[in-house]
Amino acid sequence: MTVYPPDLTVDQRDDTLRRAVRFARIPGVTRAAARARFGVSARALTAALRELTDSRPTTADLVLAALTRNGELLDGPLPDFDGVAAWLRYVDKDDSTGESVRAVFEGLVADGVLIASPDGWWLNKPWP
Repeated sequence: MTVYPPDLTVDQRDDTLRRAVRFARIPGVTRAAARARFGVSARALTAALRELTDSRPTTADLVLAALTRNGELLDGPLPDFDGVAAWLRYVDKDDSTGESVRAVFEGLVADGVLIASPDGWWLNKPWP
């Protein structure tokens, strides 16, 4: 049985499960961590992982995972874009560069997901 906060609507429950699936698919995140963070049962998460096959993390998701330490941080200093790119190359086997990560970061700022200043960044929307 899925355990949700009691005041969630059906649409919010579906969204919570989708977010749990997205989070569980981040490299280094365990299913147990996703279940604990989003309050879903092992059975519900396993079923959703099977059904939601299109929920592979995007490059933006991976950049956010790197910045927020998988959602543990809500703000931080401006990142070492080359370091984030190296992590992306390792976990996603892609050809990320510091410049491509900077472009993703700037896109997240333009989309309102992050707020950036010369001193750092702040998460402006829930992630994942």
